[in-house]
Amino acid sequence: MCRLGIIPHLFHESPPSNAQDAAAKKKKKGCLSKTSSCDRLPRPDINFALPPDLADVTPMHFFSLLRGQGDGYVMFTGPFGLTTVYDVAMKSVIAMPQANFSKPSGSIALSMPRRGDTPGVDHYQLYVMARAEGSGSFEVFNYCRAGAPAVRVRPWWSWDPLPSPPRVEPHLSGRSTCPSAAAVVDETTICMSSIDGGAYTFDTVKSQWSQAGSWVLPFHGAAEYVPELGLWFGLEATGGNRLFAFDLSSSWPPVVQHAWDYLDDALLDDLLLQKGHLVNLGSGWFCIATSFLNRKDVKHTTVTYGFSSDEEQVDVEYGEVTLLTGVHVVRRGSVVGLRWSSTSHSSMTFKA
Repeated sequence: MCRLGIIPHLFHESPPSNAQDAAAKKKKKGCLSKTSSCDRLPRPDINFALPPDLADVTPMHFFSLLRGQGDGYVMFTGPFGLTTVYDVAMKSVIAMPQANFSKPSGSIALSMPRRGDTPGVDHYQLYVMARAEGSGSFEVFNYCRAGAPAVRVRPWWSWDPLPSPPRVEPHLSGRSTCPSAAAVVDETTICMSSIDGGAYTFDTVKSQWSQAGSWVLPFHGAAEYVPELGLWFGLEATGGNRLFAFDLSSSWPPVVQHAWDYLDDALLDDLLLQKGHLVNLGSGWFCIATSFLNRKDVKHTTVTYGFSSDEEQVDVEYGEVTLLTGVHVVRRGSVVGLRWSSTSHSSMTFKA
């Protein structure tokens, strides 16, 4: 795991001037002004490893940031539910209770604060939904602010299993639905939708699911709420390159109020879009991590019995490229829009 200092590369240190704003408006919507390339990642802070016999064959590993932990805690869950937390500031590893089920790398994670029974101690919950059908696909990780006392009747850090999202269609034999998108609506409610199962809400106090309708949420993965703007933000489903803004508090199904392209069309012509991940940096600042496959045609001459053939063969090789894009959503009066960088870098790429 590498730690990147993205602020100097992705954002202005000070707000752009009026001239810069005018120049940005002339650019194509969503077109990145400049992209910096870094062939090598910084030196890893720590290496997480799977069992040798499973390293190349299983997607059952899951990472998540734990909010409310100062400089940051990163949680890693392996194929058998074994959980480890890495303290970024202290550069130390903490053993955690074992999870109740293995979590695929594409699982949806939603963070919520919760009321604790100890004054002065901040408590949090990380709800994790596996994008898979069947029982045992939903649970919550309870944790508290770093540095809290370790002696207590109930552990400070614990996993609790939760009922999986239901399915109501008779022809689906009551199997659980496969989540495609989810968001925290308020202090006690989570909304989840499935492409083939509709939308549901989960009451975190009663641990009960309720069907909300046959519609689906207008994004994929987890959405992020920005209280300063009163809006939720999410990325377009796989294959798209737009950032959506919508309101989950005013109407259901939610209607997309704003949509912005965050990738250059020319970039999509050269690379195969795989997936995107939205990271909320607070107050309308976001980092969007997008993974691509870069196709390369490699030509070589066939050599037979020590002699070169005149015929050339072309092999196709794919390399993974990750693009980090910084965007700042601002409100000017009643208008919500993106502020793009017009002089400094607004994206950076890394090759795997």
